[in-house]
Amino acid sequence: MSGNWRRLAATTLVLGAVCVWIASASADSSMPNSADTHLVSSSVDSSTGAVTIKLAGTWAWPTHRSDCNKDKRAVGVAIDWNDVNDPGYPLTLKVQPKPKPPAPKTVTVGVGATGSGASPQDNTAHPAEPGTDSPNLNQWQGGCGTFNPSLGYNTGTWGPLTHTYAAGAVPDSVCVVTYDVHLKTNTVGPPTGLKQITAGGPDHNGDNSIEGNGPQNACFNFTIPGPATVSLGYADSVRPGGHGLPQPWKGSANVIFAGCNSPDATGVQAAACPQPNGSDAFDAGAIMIDNTSGNTPLTVTSASVDGGSPCNVTWNPWPGLNVTVPAGKILILTQTSLSGDPCGQNLGGNYNFDLSESNGNSNCVPTGAHMTVHLTINGSPVSILDTNQILNTGGVDGGACNGGKDEFHDWVVVKTL
Repeated sequence: MSGNWRRLAATTLVLGAVCVWIASASADSSMPNSADTHLVSSSVDSSTGAVTIKLAGTWAWPTHRSDCNKDKRAVGVAIDWNDVNDPGYPLTLKVQPKPKPPAPKTVTVGVGATGSGASPQDNTAHPAEPGTDSPNLNQWQGGCGTFNPSLGYNTGTWGPLTHTYAAGAVPDSVCVVTYDVHLKTNTVGPPTGLKQITAGGPDHNGDNSIEGNGPQNACFNFTIPGPATVSLGYADSVRPGGHGLPQPWKGSANVIFAGCNSPDATGVQAAACPQPNGSDAFDAGAIMIDNTSGNTPLTVTSASVDGGSPCNVTWNPWPGLNVTVPAGKILILTQTSLSGDPCGQNLGGNYNFDLSESNGNSNCVPTGAHMTVHLTINGSPVSILDTNQILNTGGVDGGACNGGKDEFHDWVVVKTL
């Protein structure tokens, strides 16, 4: 949680995702339902890494024992997005710890967005029900859900509401606040004044589920799964004049590298790289797992490749692999140089992921073989067929054909998780 909600630690009992507070009620407002709050969608900006989420949910007004549509009422909603880059607009309340006598504590939380982060400025109590969502008093229109005679009160829905976080700033929870918006007439609007739809800060609507109901906020824990991608490529820094290494590679920003001469804590005990030209040399297939999710880590505990021809062995140069890839990070699996060629060829160095050798050393007749990548991610097996023959360089020993051409292949996305 963000600092706003952490300040409640001394006076908050957390049950799952719902914060239960003890405070004196001074007004009457609807309440958000934490159990029904859900993630509608998430998306990642490929250029900036910013993550946009949409949330929606339901509300109920059990303390209002009549149809609020007939009482010049509407329900508004705002969210404390727990954005470390944007404090939102403050709501303040006094919380009375129990048992007494400790004195009440003043707590401030923030709703909406000031515009200091990746989201635009927003200090509106948005209409929960279908209407016109606008910070303009004369355009704002909302409703009060549906009266349920068997319950004796109104219920309804809210959202979706949207917020954008900077890369790496997505929290694991947000908290929803609902508002009692007073209308001029028994219609969808307009409200009686700008204060009615001002979510936080000076002269905001204090008749809300935090300050008015004791409070009854709904804190929602969520994860943003994926998209994470798996890409294949081929690194060739052995042959002079070639393209070399696909990018990103070892040393690039956000890369966790499971390969030779690598200090990364992947669980793999990699060896020194061959250095036929005085620097680390790679002649190897490569697998890249890019965790582009908003806030969901990926744990990779095994990886192997098989399906070559005529050398159909299992290639597993990463014994002991066990690495967590945080959101926004990249794992690259390639040659570790722990042993020589699994197909038994003398390649002049420990090139233990030279998958072009699966086609037969110096073979220039395409085999038609397609290799398969096997991964275990978050405990689940994932198998990917290399339909483009990236790993086995087109089914030939490319370095021995056409004058010893470069075997390099840039990254190609082959699977979205």
